[in-house]
Amino acid sequence: MKQPKIDIHCHTTSRPLTGVGSSDASIAAIRRNMHEHDIATTVLLATYFPHKGSGVTNYRLHNWIRDEPSMVMFGSLDMEHYFNQGMSELEELAAERKIHGIKFYTGYQTIGLADDKTRTVLRLAEEYALPVAFHAGYSHGAEKLGKGSFTDFVKPSMIAKATEAYNI
Repeated sequence: MKQPKIDIHCHTTSRPLTGVGSSDASIAAIRRNMHEHDIATTVLLATYFPHKGSGVTNYRLHNWIRDEPSMVMFGSLDMEHYFNQGMSELEELAAERKIHGIKFYTGYQTIGLADDKTRTVLRLAEEYALPVAFHAGYSHGAEKLGKGSFTDFVKPSMIAKATEAYNI
């Protein structure tokens, strides 16, 4: 039996893009690519890039894909500037089963993997049995904006240590 294909890491925007693989990352373009490549499910990630002053918020992303059964979302939050607001959003979306996981933008935000904020998000993920994802590797465009990537400091062993107390 042929297994369904799943795209586990996708971002969207309503703006034209330059300098990346595709100039169109709209929901319609993602839907076309899914059809063309026989992808059954795409996981879209809410984005919070404080150093860019941009992103696609949890509720905006939810509104864009709520009628797209083949698209699910991972929520996120701005850990540096709007933590309490972001936690409120994630708690509400998790309680309503509108998110399927939580993404930490360790490559774009200063996030202490052992701090109280991270533990608060991990407890929420555990409570709602949500997987968590941590950005690692290259941080697109960070150098152009005068901010280096933090991901050189985030190693799998650090993520394992930060999450070992949780069933996630």
